[in-house]
Amino acid sequence: MNAPSPAAAWPLNPVAESWSEPPSILVVDDEFGIRSVVARALSRRGYRVAMAANGREAVTMMESDQHYALVLLDVDMPEMSGLQALPFIRRAAPGVPVAYLSGHLNDDSAMGVLRSGADAVIPKPFELSRLLQAVDRIIERHRLAVAADRGRRA
Repeated sequence: MNAPSPAAAWPLNPVAESWSEPPSILVVDDEFGIRSVVARALSRRGYRVAMAANGREAVTMMESDQHYALVLLDVDMPEMSGLQALPFIRRAAPGVPVAYLSGHLNDDSAMGVLRSGADAVIPKPFELSRLLQAVDRIIERHRLAVAADRGRRA
């Protein structure tokens, strides 16, 4: 059985449907298996997805002309960790939410990560359904913030 295309999944996600076009999400993880499973699940959910294998690739992509509605960023990666990449990502795209993915955080370190500027922490291992719910919530909060900002400027 063929998986539904992102276009077919698009109307099934009320959060993504509330945007004028499918939101793009950058998935950054050094583990190919995690990166590809998350990307596939997000695509089926109706999101457009780009992938990076480390923080350095993510920063390069963020500094390009790409516009993302969310960055899912692994904390521990070679070359450039998520913690090292976050300030560069914030400079390239100040309003884009960033959610850390990590399997090595306890409550104290999760709070420290949030204080470093992340908008959310999603612990690994995660159930895909919970990841998708978290992504939907973050994307919807971002959409509402962008709409409110546009309203203030109008």
